[in-house]
Amino acid sequence: MIVIARGDDVTFGILHSRFHKAWSLRLGTSLEDRPRYTPTTTFETFPFPDGLSPDMPAPDYAGDPRAVADAARRLLATATARTAAARWDTAPK
Repeated sequence: MIVIARGDDVTFGILHSRFHKAWSLRLGTSLEDRPRYTPTTTFETFPFPDGLSPDMPAPDYAGDPRAVADAARRLLATATARTAAARWDTAPK
């Protein structure tokens, strides 16, 4: 079991996003035929939005009602940029 001890909705929302799920399924490991969430390959490598990383105290952004929406926009921008870069990186040469 993996426990991430945070008391804020922003971290909870980010870790339950479709982007994080896709990230963890792609970069996580497996045990037999089941996906396995591992901190070193999944959590520690996840590109948290700037200013919303787990090492930042929640009270620093907890009072901002736009924090979750801003985080979602930054995650989408990161995902879009990574997807576009991946398309170019895998193009036949």
